[in-house]
Amino acid sequence: MKMLAAILVAAATVVAAATCISPKADCDAYPDACRNVTQLIISNGYPVEAVTATTEDGFVLSMQRIPPRRRAAGAGAAPAVLLQHGFLDASHTWVINDRGHSLAFLLSDRGYDVFLGNNRGNCYSMRSTRYSNDTDAFWAYSFDEMAQYDVIAQLDAAARVSGQSKVAYVGHSQGTLQMFLALAHPNSTVAARVAKRVSVFGALAPVAYLTHLSSYVVRELAHVPRAVLHFVLGRQAFPSQHQDDVLRRWAPGVCA
Repeated sequence: MKMLAAILVAAATVVAAATCISPKADCDAYPDACRNVTQLIISNGYPVEAVTATTEDGFVLSMQRIPPRRRAAGAGAAPAVLLQHGFLDASHTWVINDRGHSLAFLLSDRGYDVFLGNNRGNCYSMRSTRYSNDTDAFWAYSFDEMAQYDVIAQLDAAARVSGQSKVAYVGHSQGTLQMFLALAHPNSTVAARVAKRVSVFGALAPVAYLTHLSSYVVRELAHVPRAVLHFVLGRQAFPSQHQDDVLRRWAPGVCA
């Protein structure tokens, strides 16, 4: 696990924030901007497998696996690691840079069995056994459900496929929040299941509280009534194409 810690330190500054493929991407100038996570992995010369994790409340999460390279005789099974993305992000955040600067590739090169997670509602996890994704019911969740259901479902899937009883977990931003919540869950059964499954927890840009936010706009949004936010932002996928256009125009000034 010392090797894992060293790799995390080296890669902490290059975890990219990325949304799913934009219809306005310039594919000729930036080919990677028009590739999904599977295509990105293959284009860098790595094998990839699709893994599905179904949560206890019926969400079907699409994961990707970079299976371990052939190991030397007597080396034992490859240790498994689950990489969990941040807010408004997806699994391609771990492979969006080149081979020498993408955490998933760095771990694979060092013998890990790498699993890339996707929370409910992102572009790779838009299915549910109970609801259609064009209904409000599909989108009626928060970080709490990601902590209670998505974390353990993906850990269990990684353990099942890798054959390992324990899985290392690396989260970025929101990916750390849901693990903090899972490990401190008021339902002791949830916390115990997660703690039993995780071998080590690496937190990149960890977040739990927003007390020290410096952006005036974001702080004021916390006081806006929920009904107003739903009216402006909608109750389903965010951002929509229109909202994405607005964000690209105004976000640099708001976040500066």
